[in-house]
Amino acid sequence: MQRGNGEVDTCVLGLQSGIGKALGKLEAALEDAKAAGCTVGANGSVPVPAGGEEADGRVPEGGTLSASASSTDATANAIGQQAVHQHPNPSLGKAIGCANRTGDALKEAADVDAGWVPKLRALKADDLKVSDKDRSAVMSGQDGVAQAGKKYLDTLP
Repeated sequence: MQRGNGEVDTCVLGLQSGIGKALGKLEAALEDAKAAGCTVGANGSVPVPAGGEEADGRVPEGGTLSASASSTDATANAIGQQAVHQHPNPSLGKAIGCANRTGDALKEAADVDAGWVPKLRALKADDLKVSDKDRSAVMSGQDGVAQAGKKYLDTLP
């Protein structure tokens, strides 16, 4: 079955646009994390340093939070915020916020990928003859995706 290059262009541009938006969110999350004094690992994890007032002769422990998308449940978010304010380690709240924002951006990128990649795969054709114009359009879209990916990879430690 022959497919028009408009479908390929649409898929590649949709993928590029979606990944670009997710990348923008990730970059903003990383900048905000840095401004808050948090570090974000290559896998999105956020270390929480030990800190706060001693209790029973010990400083509240730290740890590492995995990047996780924010809950879409308002009640769960409210309970989580209350728990953060009750926790003896003052760094926990900032770290959770950083991990959630990072996780939200990564989830958005994964959702974009999951939405567009199958559509691109469905456009393959065994007997397709690619014109120079089509090849140029695909390469242009591919270059945009590669540049967005490189920009993201360059932000990782």
